[in-house]
Amino acid sequence: FSALSKKYSDFSNIKIFEYALSDQNEEVDFFETGYHGLSSLYNRKHEPRNEEILEFKSNTKVKAVKFESLNITEPIDFLKIDVEGAELKVLKGFEDKIRNVSVIQFEFGRANLDSKDTFLDFYNFFRNNNFDLYRITPSKLNKINKYSYFEEMYIAMNFIAINRDKVRI
Repeated sequence: FSALSKKYSDFSNIKIFEYALSDQNEEVDFFETGYHGLSSLYNRKHEPRNEEILEFKSNTKVKAVKFESLNITEPIDFLKIDVEGAELKVLKGFEDKIRNVSVIQFEFGRANLDSKDTFLDFYNFFRNNNFDLYRITPSKLNKINKYSYFEEMYIAMNFIAINRDKVRI
């Protein structure tokens, strides 16, 4: 929080908040390891590093809030979520405000083994909220027209969800 506040202090269009987004308004454990970018709201047990599994420890409690509870009414053109397994919690915390988002990029991978969220959970969430779902590949976006258990690949992959009411492709 301190580093981001300092880095973006000269940008009036960027606001930094000291809380995590989730599907509940509550204080939660924050699990950390020595590697940058792997911390999570989940005690990750499936993160290999040099042939051993990293140990995550909760040394910190953080305030978690639902996006829906924030006083943000502006439409969101692009939302990127990379929160090491808690992506579905963040999405669910939007509640009806998810319909104000045009495009969402999110990651699905090993951290979802710890959150126990399946790709089917994401597929159903987006389908129920009028989004089309695409896998990002090096050469193009691959639309996922129908769920298949072949989508349950727990390697880091990025996806785009496009709100059919807001964006035409």
